[in-house]
Amino acid sequence: MVYPTVPVLPMLIDQPQSGEMEDGDTVPAINMFDRNTGPASNAGIPSLTMPAGVDANGLPLSFTLDAPVGRDDALLALGVALEAVEPATPAPQLAW
Repeated sequence: MVYPTVPVLPMLIDQPQSGEMEDGDTVPAINMFDRNTGPASNAGIPSLTMPAGVDANGLPLSFTLDAPVGRDDALLALGVALEAVEPATPAPQLAW
């Protein structure tokens, strides 16, 4: 399975640290960050997060891959294959 690691774009440090969910509710950002990855982690499903470029602000984006239980080897092999063909993700520009 492939899905976004987090359901929101990264937030700049000087932006409000909250986001809007699909139902229109505004919630603290920390409540959204593990929404996608928490279920697999809690179920013991092997997962691998891969870089996926940067957003318009230069902040990193990523996607997560899940594999069946016990297939860590296949997941890591897929990660190595993807890493070999995906372009390098530039480091974010820090403003401090």
